Amino acid sequence: MLIEAFLPQLEKGNCPSPSQSTLALMDLLQKEDASLDEAARLIRLDPILVAKTIKLANSPIYRLLATWSGYEGTVVLGHC
Repeated sequence: MLIEAFLPQLEKGNCPSPSQSTLALMDLLQKEDASLDEAARLIRLDPILVAKTIKLANSPIYRLLATWSGYEGTVVLGHC
């Protein structure tokens, strides 16, 4: 979602607060030395992040010849 589309929703107060895991993941991803293991550990802590990561990995944009059911493969796939 583009930030321009997100801002009106934020101003209306229609957006939930991000979880602590999401905030920690966002902070981690700003670091140049962030590792996939660290990202996977943070994703694993939040069932919503796990579900969204798997959904994204199984989308037509990223789908290879198989579907993913675990977060580990989706984190690696997203890093390629």
